[in-house]
Amino acid sequence: MNWRATIEYLTKNGPIDVDYFFNDINELPDIVERGPHYHSIIKCTVVPVMTGARLTIEAAAEL
Repeated sequence: MNWRATIEYLTKNGPIDVDYFFNDINELPDIVERGPHYHSIIKCTVVPVMTGARLTIEAAAEL
């Protein structure tokens, strides 16, 4: 998996976090649409799933 989205939803018992793992960033809208209604989303954080060393912007530009 290349990406992790953590979506915080509002419930009657308070906020909950749900993690979604996926390969292509283009999958995120479908995940949001399939999940609980988007009006219950407090926030969504998307980060890459890293298996190696992080790159600087400059090092990535040289790839």
